Amino acid sequence: MFRIDSGRVMTTKELLYSEMKPGDSVYDKVFGSCFITGAVSKAIIKGQKRWGLNLDKAPLVVFKEQMKGELGLHPDTPTIDEMRDLGKVDIGRESMRYGNFSLVSGGAIVYYDNKLLCLKRDAFARADPNCLTTPAGRMSEWLSTMSALELAEELIIVLKHNKTGKLMTLGCHREGLNQLSESDILVLKQKQIAKMLEFMSENRRSEAAVLEQVKGLGDILLIDLNRFVSQNMINDRADQVFMFDDYQIKDQCSGFVFFDKRNNTLEFREVFDLTLPGFSLHSIIPGEYFQTPTGKVINDTQILGRDELLTGIKNGNVHAVATLSAYLKMLETDEVVHFFDRAEGL
Repeated sequence: MFRIDSGRVMTTKELLYSEMKPGDSVYDKVFGSCFITGAVSKAIIKGQKRWGLNLDKAPLVVFKEQMKGELGLHPDTPTIDEMRDLGKVDIGRESMRYGNFSLVSGGAIVYYDNKLLCLKRDAFARADPNCLTTPAGRMSEWLSTMSALELAEELIIVLKHNKTGKLMTLGCHREGLNQLSESDILVLKQKQIAKMLEFMSENRRSEAAVLEQVKGLGDILLIDLNRFVSQNMINDRADQVFMFDDYQIKDQCSGFVFFDKRNNTLEFREVFDLTLPGFSLHSIIPGEYFQTPTGKVINDTQILGRDELLTGIKNGNVHAVATLSAYLKMLETDEVVHFFDRAEGL
């Protein structure tokens, strides 16, 4: 069980090994406020990039300064802004406190019938307002857990059975240690749909009408994400990321990796093609809402073809976060290694 120790700066490993799950009494408080860091390294072996994330001595970070007192964390616990600002330092960073460590963001890039399922960040977002993105967030879990969790929390994917017309929502689970199990996803989806149905009943009635049809336990279509990893990310185009603790590999994933030097953040996205025979994509609905100065808001959703999205970015008609733009350019150019060397500034 995770316990706060206010007498010292706590470590990333303490959070990762806590074994907390969604629904636990302290889960939302801790996992919504505390995140992991790591020492990032990169090697290119036979044209394939392999990334290392060393957890040894990596500090836990907190979202905001004021949360240190609320959670009982040590005053020297670094904040997100402190860690992000390290990206602006070109000389002497290694001598700075926590200068060897970077933030980590994990998530998913999701296709259905060759369409990308996107979210549009709201106008109040601190970073990249009004830009297209995919399900992702600062990491408080293992890499392989984070992609499944962000997908589950941020998107409600509604499918239509081609013969019966019945609507169902996808429940994407993953088998394995520290993963989102079938029972976990069933609980998460039922709570999520009930919460969003209540919210949307007031001002987004068309989406509420869809949620009304998929709110039952029997309306959740369970799939194992391990069977839906995109073929494009299985070949030698994919990057590999390894999480190390005491020189031992504790977790590893293949997908798309982009180091955002400006924000000192290693961005990882696992890529899935969730296309199912016999079902067509009906709609995607935001899975959560946010409190802003003007009230509760949600990220809008968009379903776009890859070429349409890339053309829009090139023409300046579509604004996307750096990670999504880099992913699309990587698919177009095939210059994976050279492109990344330019983009990362490493």
